[in-house]
Amino acid sequence: AVADIPRNRGSAEDILPLGPDLIVAGEYTQPSTKALFRKLGIPLLEISVATNFDGVRKNIRRIAAAVGAEAKADRMIETLNSRLAAAAGSAGPTPSLLFYRLGGYSQGRHTLMDSIIRHDGFVNHAAHVLRGVGRFSLETVVVTPPDVIVLGSGHGPRSSRAAEYLSHPAFQRLRSKIPSITLPDRLWICGLPSSVDAVERLAEFRRSLGRAPRNPRTATP
Repeated sequence: AVADIPRNRGSAEDILPLGPDLIVAGEYTQPSTKALFRKLGIPLLEISVATNFDGVRKNIRRIAAAVGAEAKADRMIETLNSRLAAAAGSAGPTPSLLFYRLGGYSQGRHTLMDSIIRHDGFVNHAAHVLRGVGRFSLETVVVTPPDVIVLGSGHGPRSSRAAEYLSHPAFQRLRSKIPSITLPDRLWICGLPSSVDAVERLAEFRRSLGRAPRNPRTATP
């Protein structure tokens, strides 16, 4: 599908020779690059990071309006809403879930991952410590463990300081005692229509648990 689309690394040198009618940039795109595009008079649409599915819908509509694809956006959002409704967490126990990545990073309140976790009927184990993205110490994980763990992709064996968090014997012992799964980074790292895939995978994981949470003290709405 993308074979005929020129690849670029987001630099001005890559993009300017293409003569674009519109440039879509993220809020964390290099400010000097965006300033150059504006100086040259190229229309620039800056998209914010979506921290929930309302943000995903907003970005879909903004891009659709910019390229004249409003009807397609309506269909896309209708499908998104339908799939989200079908994957909503059911009544019953609310296990605490820790999302954990290389370097001990997790995602707390006001993140897309937090929205995904709560939508599926889990409690975000990092939310009481973190607002946004940050480190969640291995000591905290071991002393107050969650009921389940979700790992980002790329957590396999690596020779780096960042990988030591996930390869540490204490963390490995914890993983052997509680359920865990892996969610590919591409499903949650940016707020896209495909982020509903992460919701569906996590919802299926919750259904597969079929038991009450191990740590009721942490499993509060």
